[in-house]
Amino acid sequence: MPAAYDRATRTIDAYIASTTADAQARSGAQPFYAFHGPGEKVYGTALVFHGGFGKPADAVKTTTYLHANRWNVYAPPLAGHAFEGTRWPSTRLRGEYGGDLARQLLLADPLLGSIAEGINNGTLMAPVHVPDGFDYDEAMTRALTVLREGMEPAAYDTLLDAFELLVTANAYPSKQASLHKYFETDHMRYATVAAARVMDVVSLPGPVVVVGYSMGGVQALYASAWSDGLVSRAVLYAPFVDAAAPAESPRLRHLLQAVGALDLYDVPVPNDTTIPSVMLPAASLVGHTLLDEDLHAAVRRQTDVFCVFAEDDNMADVTLGLRVCRDGVASAGSRSYVYPAQLELGHFAAPSPMNPYSTPLLQETWRFLTTGEIRAEQMLNQSGDATMPSVDEMPAMARSHLARGA
Repeated sequence: MPAAYDRATRTIDAYIASTTADAQARSGAQPFYAFHGPGEKVYGTALVFHGGFGKPADAVKTTTYLHANRWNVYAPPLAGHAFEGTRWPSTRLRGEYGGDLARQLLLADPLLGSIAEGINNGTLMAPVHVPDGFDYDEAMTRALTVLREGMEPAAYDTLLDAFELLVTANAYPSKQASLHKYFETDHMRYATVAAARVMDVVSLPGPVVVVGYSMGGVQALYASAWSDGLVSRAVLYAPFVDAAAPAESPRLRHLLQAVGALDLYDVPVPNDTTIPSVMLPAASLVGHTLLDEDLHAAVRRQTDVFCVFAEDDNMADVTLGLRVCRDGVASAGSRSYVYPAQLELGHFAAPSPMNPYSTPLLQETWRFLTTGEIRAEQMLNQSGDATMPSVDEMPAMARSHLARGA
């Protein structure tokens, strides 16, 4: 048993060192872990994946609670997210297919340039919105006119073919292999990294379980699907299948993908990093792969899933998320819960200071990971279930262990 722990800690310590020593290391975004002693009884190991624009430290409340209640915990960053935004998975139209010229033409247009800068794609936990007076059809017509007048006919037609494929590949994930002709994309790095992180802890005793918020929910599902039966249970908070779009502009997500793939703007994260817009189509592409039936079958064979949503989520598409959780990956042991819209939780269907129901959510997360059950009637009990481990009385020892790797 000590050898198993030693193997896991050496593996993760080497991974932590590889992120902290890099010149582009993102401050405070390194992995951390907290393991019980080799002789202590544990339920298993929980991997906890943070949200798409967060850091592992955002999950400290979840990891602390699970560790205090006999789970080993490991909180790695999402793919590339230990580093500056330029290292995150991205999808960019290749220059030889008109990407560079199209970018120059659109940014040079006064109206379209201002739209590119003004679009907020929800990266800072804000709803998708566009500049006042924005009209989707008018903007698309103007963009096509600018591109048609500024490009050779053959190049213009190729550009349209590329973006039609991008939209189609989102709707039909099986077509994504064709994207590489037109786009430089490594969106599936989210999946490969998730599976690799499971292997970091495979030597530890007990089952492996995963927890993920938003884009972390995407990695959590891939950690299950691509790990050969090693992951027994998963909890997904507001999994990101695609960006939510206002009801009055349902096609806005297509514009966001195009704007992103042309690298038209950067999104600054205050006191952190700058995220190039090319990560947006990458996030949507990998999110849409959660609709793939082969992935559903792989998860159903080995993992029970508990999904949590807020009905009024203004960042992630809840309809698509429910389609994945209730119609796709759901096994006999899977569960789901939707916070009603009147609670106004938005995208914060996860343990956080923004969710006043974090206490019962933590308890039901622990209950599901440990027993496979949830009690939906407790989810809105802000004081928590008195029969469950307390959230407010976590041992100080658990908190001190969480400094390992921080």
